[in-house]
Amino acid sequence: MGRGKLTMELICNERSRMITYHKRKKGLTKKAREFQILCGVDACVIILGPKQNNHPVDVETWPTDLVEVRRIINRFRSEGADRKKTQDLSYFFEARKKKVDDEIAKLRKSLHGKQSSLRGIIV
Repeated sequence: MGRGKLTMELICNERSRMITYHKRKKGLTKKAREFQILCGVDACVIILGPKQNNHPVDVETWPTDLVEVRRIINRFRSEGADRKKTQDLSYFFEARKKKVDDEIAKLRKSLHGKQSSLRGIIV
């Protein structure tokens, strides 16, 4: 049997919340490591820990080597900026109009073929 569905809401009990945080953090970093190894990609996880009353927010990264984290982030910034797909409404509507025009041409061609076959039957 599978597990029951989990409701997505803040865990009220602070102790339970911290236990869940540590378990899920461990699972998330494990998944990132497996993803990196199996797929041969760069992966980086940055986790800002939960806010506690008397403690500052804890920042954890995977990989733990900050030089590696900075390298991955810099690569993301440099390559991500080039790959951003910027479109405004005119590009969107031009693409949409082209799709509609192609569909109209396809339907006209189909209709023309059917009219030709009907003419052959009627004559």
